[in-house]
Amino acid sequence: MKKILSSLLSTIILLSVLQGTIHAQDIIAGISNAEFTGMTDEARNGDRLKSAEINTNAIKNFEKSFKQAKNVNWYKVKDGFMVYFYQNETKEICGYDLKGRWQYTLVSYPEKKLPLPIWHRVKTVYYEYAITWVNQIQIQNKIIYVVHLENENTYKNVRVTDEDMDIIEEVEKK
Repeated sequence: MKKILSSLLSTIILLSVLQGTIHAQDIIAGISNAEFTGMTDEARNGDRLKSAEINTNAIKNFEKSFKQAKNVNWYKVKDGFMVYFYQNETKEICGYDLKGRWQYTLVSYPEKKLPLPIWHRVKTVYYEYAITWVNQIQIQNKIIYVVHLENENTYKNVRVTDEDMDIIEEVEKK
């Protein structure tokens, strides 16, 4: 679990630097910010899988958990499968291991979809910052929010959990 969490946070930090330096309508390397840009290199370079190539347990688990999913695309990655899809007008990613067991869900959305208690915790401390984007990671029974903040001089990424809130990255604007 720590390996998965570490990998996800690294990806989010990299993405946040990119997102923090551009506007929501800009394009990075041909990928619109309106699309989720968290695709791994493995999935980006690979072809979409057909149903027969995906572990049936992963498909069953996914279909049971995400009944409203649209534009579903599966990819093979080193340790299992990743599925990219839209649900409730939000792009989401789920990871499954080789045996088809769910590992994590990553959801990316704007400030207005951030749960009010989390928004309040962040804005109470970082009231001089605008929330530019949110990544929500669910691993087992834990939800972690990575809130991307910006003010005149600085970009910050703040990790928020039930127990804690801390800065995981801070970059001065040039």
